[in-house]
Amino acid sequence: MNTWVETADPDRPAHRVAAGHRHQVVVCLAAALLAADGRPEPESAELARRIVLLTDGAIVTAPRESTAAPAAAARAIAAALPADSCAETVGRG
Repeated sequence: MNTWVETADPDRPAHRVAAGHRHQVVVCLAAALLAADGRPEPESAELARRIVLLTDGAIVTAPRESTAAPAAAARAIAAALPADSCAETVGRG
């Protein structure tokens, strides 16, 4: 995440590598969600993006607050997402 933010220019090689890594995290998580509950691909990909967003926020917030509490909060938020919360946003863009 640091590399991605510190090299915000998308044409820089380090930025492309960091962005590619984040994309792969989303792809792997979406595949795990699909395998775990059979969620259709567009929904599993959307849920994966949301979970990664929560994770990114926790990673950035934890050092600022000098606590692991943001990780617990992100976990609680993810657990509270309704099972069909992504179905209605898939396809809206």
